[in-house]
Amino acid sequence: MKAVLVRDTHEWEATVQLLLPHTTLLEQSRLVGHGIGIEMLYLQGERVWYFCHERLHEGSATNGIGGASWYRRSLVPPAELLESCTALLNHLRWNGLAMLEFLRTANGNVWLMEINPRLWGSIALAVDAGVDFPWGLMLCANREKIPPQPKYRIPYFTRSFAEDVLWLGARVRSNPWAGIVELTKLGRPLLGLESWDFFDWGDLRVTFSALLQLARRIGTHLGKNVRARLSRRRMTLIHEKNLARLTQEKQSVRKLLVLCYGNICRSPFVERIMQRQLPHLDVSSAGFHPISGRTSPAVLQLCASSVGVDLSAHRSRRVAAEEVKSADMILLMDSANLADFRGQFPDDLGKVLFLGMFLSPGCEIHDPFDAGIEQTTRILDQSVQAIQNVVRWLTETLGERRS
Repeated sequence: MKAVLVRDTHEWEATVQLLLPHTTLLEQSRLVGHGIGIEMLYLQGERVWYFCHERLHEGSATNGIGGASWYRRSLVPPAELLESCTALLNHLRWNGLAMLEFLRTANGNVWLMEINPRLWGSIALAVDAGVDFPWGLMLCANREKIPPQPKYRIPYFTRSFAEDVLWLGARVRSNPWAGIVELTKLGRPLLGLESWDFFDWGDLRVTFSALLQLARRIGTHLGKNVRARLSRRRMTLIHEKNLARLTQEKQSVRKLLVLCYGNICRSPFVERIMQRQLPHLDVSSAGFHPISGRTSPAVLQLCASSVGVDLSAHRSRRVAAEEVKSADMILLMDSANLADFRGQFPDDLGKVLFLGMFLSPGCEIHDPFDAGIEQTTRILDQSVQAIQNVVRWLTETLGERRS
């Protein structure tokens, strides 16, 4: 089961209502701060080595919960924290590696998040700073003599270069001055204060592989943005052309078809609301997914019910050529829908409008499939606003009756 981040009482109640019938729940408070790690090597219940670091740049995992660190530095371990970690692992008669992960909040409190009994993602920092935990673990496994606690460099920095470049790019765009300051820190390797993950003068193949992966990621990202812009432009041109023609001709709309990919989220939701607001119209929905008879996701049903739309009995349908031909107007949701429609019904593009283009600024209505409550609610709210504009256009411009 995925972790779900709730931000208010309404989301909490909705999440409990959704999940509790299917599973037990573990509720935790969300803390905001920066990460600190105390890493230790134990042998039969006795501490052998320790190391301490803090996170400087962090990623964000799904729904803003958790994430790895891209940039870190070594620290002198806070005496009280080191003592507490030692007491805990002594009590557990620990053996092997342990990474105790903490979060320090703005008020200075430190919270234990988890204990990882394995090698951790930022292991390069400990090794490069002077505490070679993998080597120590091998000595333990082979029952060889282990040297005393190594002295390690403080402060010393390591960077996961590929991921951090993307982090820095986002920082420059959001806060140029702060981003430029961060970029100047890329010179620390020249001062011997920093090393980069997967960079080794003795084996540059690893480095080249990491840089190639970074280039591919950047290329994929740029290509995706270019394709999205072109798709948005095509959507806009089709929408504006068809909208102008319908408005000029004042063509009567009696049969409205709403399409999305799966016909389990967006299109049935829009169908129900438009049937309610324009009961004299023949409003139906379908999708491009090859399998019919699927139900709407539980999260979607829950969020839709909050605005009075019951999708519990809905079953998906694959769009048929006959209903496309007989429709006076067809609403699509995004550029993927447009590609599917063009591929299957190229002769009927003149009937196509886009729901999101009735908003200002125009946009795509993204698929909430497999999304959380917050994102799904946001997409449904966006859909409701767009529907209101569609209904207004139909009633004021085309003279359609309204309930």
